[in-house]
Amino acid sequence: MCTDNSHAKSPTPPNLARLVTRFLAFLAACCLLAPRSAGAATVPADLLDDPHVREEMGVNDFTAPSIGKIIQELATLRPTVPANALDRERLQASFPNRFQLALHFGGLVADGLLLANAEASEGFQNLGRALLKNAQALGVDEELLRRSQSLRELAERRRWTELRRELTAAQRDVEGGLVRLRDEKIAHFIALGGWIRGLEATVAAVESDYSPERAAKLLRPDLLDYFISRLEETGLGTNRGTPLLQRVYQDLKSMHALLRGGLQQADVPRLKELATGLTTAIVTTKTQR
Repeated sequence: MCTDNSHAKSPTPPNLARLVTRFLAFLAACCLLAPRSAGAATVPADLLDDPHVREEMGVNDFTAPSIGKIIQELATLRPTVPANALDRERLQASFPNRFQLALHFGGLVADGLLLANAEASEGFQNLGRALLKNAQALGVDEELLRRSQSLRELAERRRWTELRRELTAAQRDVEGGLVRLRDEKIAHFIALGGWIRGLEATVAAVESDYSPERAAKLLRPDLLDYFISRLEETGLGTNRGTPLLQRVYQDLKSMHALLRGGLQQADVPRLKELATGLTTAIVTTKTQR
């Protein structure tokens, strides 16, 4: 006796299931995002982490600049690794405030990228632990556990390109975890912390070898507009933010003011003071939740 199974339900092909999962994740992320104002600044196109953006999230309010691409652009100025990159105070710092945690996490990612560019293999084990500690405090350590363990191995094998990719992917993994926690606005502060740290590392190189062209790479107006806009839209740069975020906002506006004259050589020491002051404040400021 033959049984007609023509109407039986067939299993979902694995590739289709994967696509459906990603599409649903994308819709969920979009639903979490508040609409931006018409005049809001957008992420500079050349600083998007393109493969991730296209495949996973699309271009939306959650998408933040890639620290890897920021450091890659600044690397043309031949920055040196900050002397305090692997200091215990930086690596063991902890904060009750999530915005400060995000700024610090971004700064640590930038440190790792600067170390990789300098092909310095020491210290990645401690750096990986510090990144994981901050991710745990943000509630997204699951996304970072595997990557933190691979940083030391890649550094020991001197696989610098892969190491840079791993650090850039760590930023995106943590951002994805923040979306799942409905905490997506924190992602922009990870990118901001990475940019500030990269700026601190490169401003000294421009100070010692100044030219208008080299100075222009330090302060991109579009990137500054983007970060200032995010602080203004959320109100975190003013009365809704912590004293640290209010300082960040004011110092970014001071940096923007330096651009009015094209960042003259006489302005570079002031820029160095602002960048160094912010990276120090991010690690040392005591704030409330």
